[in-house]
Amino acid sequence: MLVEEELKDTDFLRISFVSDDCAQVTGKKCLNGACLESQCHCNDGYGGKGCEVSDVNECKSRPCDVFSHCTNTLGSFRCTCFPGYEGDGFKCKGKKSHIISYVN
Repeated sequence: MLVEEELKDTDFLRISFVSDDCAQVTGKKCLNGACLESQCHCNDGYGGKGCEVSDVNECKSRPCDVFSHCTNTLGSFRCTCFPGYEGDGFKCKGKKSHIISYVN
């Protein structure tokens, strides 16, 4: 059956890439996430080395300017204006560029 083959492939990927060596590297078991290449990648809503800390992703509510990047941090967030823009991340505006005149 095709479904059984797909499940076998999924199991192979899980066995190949998902490991449990995060505890050896960080000292914390990966509780609410997946351990990939010795690093715990947390499920949405969790943070910390072992994904043991409940964390709300504030960036989901889009608190930053449209010309900025939102970085979720444990218990907070940070807004940074895109290159070519300046401001505090909550309000970003384009930097004044040099005026180029074209002569025909």
